[in-house]
Amino acid sequence: MSNNEGFVVSDIGGSNFIKSCSSLLHDFFLNPPVGRKPFIDDIVLSSDEGLAQWPNITCLPSYYQTRDEITLLKTYGAEIAENILTGCSIIDLGSGDTRKIQPLLSHLESRACSVSYFSVDLSKKSLERGLAHLASCQYRHVKLHGLWGPLDDALLWCRDQVSGPLLLVSLGSMTGNDRWDISVEDLAQWAAIMAPNDRFLIGIDSNQDHDKIWASYHDDDGVFETFLRTGLAFTNKVLGQDWYRDDDWVLEGEFGEAPLVHRFVFRAVRDVRFPDSNIDFSTGDRIECYEGHKYTPEEMRLQFRACGMKDLASWKSPDSDIYEYLIVKEQ
Repeated sequence: MSNNEGFVVSDIGGSNFIKSCSSLLHDFFLNPPVGRKPFIDDIVLSSDEGLAQWPNITCLPSYYQTRDEITLLKTYGAEIAENILTGCSIIDLGSGDTRKIQPLLSHLESRACSVSYFSVDLSKKSLERGLAHLASCQYRHVKLHGLWGPLDDALLWCRDQVSGPLLLVSLGSMTGNDRWDISVEDLAQWAAIMAPNDRFLIGIDSNQDHDKIWASYHDDDGVFETFLRTGLAFTNKVLGQDWYRDDDWVLEGEFGEAPLVHRFVFRAVRDVRFPDSNIDFSTGDRIECYEGHKYTPEEMRLQFRACGMKDLASWKSPDSDIYEYLIVKEQ
């Protein structure tokens, strides 16, 4: 546990980050499931070095996701805040850029609604940076806390530590943005710890414009590419093997349909072989990473129903097809 001015950060598993990344690389990169290409999980991209670059992405003119979600929460924050009870514990899953949650917290502050806000992040540095931003708002009714660790550990922490009303928050397409079965399974785990009056606020990018989506991920200055290559270089540290070199791989993007998804692909331009580490790529082989599933509102509601949830209300950004859903367990 570490103390900072205005908040405390608790280690709920973050100090085991390297071990968690090693397990993910073993299961999805070195030994991918049958029918899947080697895959780098988003968690592996979330090192201190990687997340330090994330603000460079969110300020890109072409990267609409963060900007439009902030606009949504500024526009409808007061309406959303009316659904939050005094004494509520707000768990922000993968908090990242706390500018997104700030409008909602500010509306709660203006209503003198006393709540405890828990920011969850894999990177302690990113967590402290985001909470320091919120602490500068000098809230009197919003108590700030940090939970350093992965979402799996955050789920167990919520189950065992939270009493009273609960609001789970997943902004920036953190939840519901995966292959269908994985998204439903993930959401069902959170539904299992929710009481009948608990709420879950989920933000999702449902844009279907291929050109707009492409531009948001493929900026002219290569900022997004630098972020992804930093993530692959980080795997050298995790695996204890300098298998990844920038010159061996080109980065490509591609779309899949039904549902619409954009993914990045690293393609080998020469053979890359390290037998002692079970790494064996021939020229042309691919590594997939950073998938963005653009589920429509109809598809999201099917997800909710599949895990026994329903939406009480939804809001759309004035600027694009970014949605927030407030969901509860079916009675």
